[in-house]
Amino acid sequence: MINRSAVSVYAKQPFIDWLRALPDMGETSLAALNEDPLVFLLPEYGDDAEREALLGECYDLIFEDQLSGWSLDESQWPGARDLATFKAWFDVRFHSIVADLVDAPLLDDDDEDFDDEKDEDA
Repeated sequence: MINRSAVSVYAKQPFIDWLRALPDMGETSLAALNEDPLVFLLPEYGDDAEREALLGECYDLIFEDQLSGWSLDESQWPGARDLATFKAWFDVRFHSIVADLVDAPLLDDDDEDFDDEKDEDA
């Protein structure tokens, strides 16, 4: 186990409506978008109140990450990006226990070691 919790983020209909309104965006479905959802690691939490507080602290980063994955032009992003809008656009599923089954250091793609390890795998 590691000292993190995780959230997986699933798109809802308002997100796909926004996505379909983007220029040059082909057809996609909620099922296709949610087939392999992004997972974010967060600090551990003890109860529902702490879990909601964590979401309140990080939802904006998750929201921006989800939007920028489809459009880097922030003028195309929705004007309202508050917690209520986030919850209307995404279903967030919390995971209080995260187990690391890999016998190697946890690396971030910003780390030098990450690039070295990618080169070794190639």
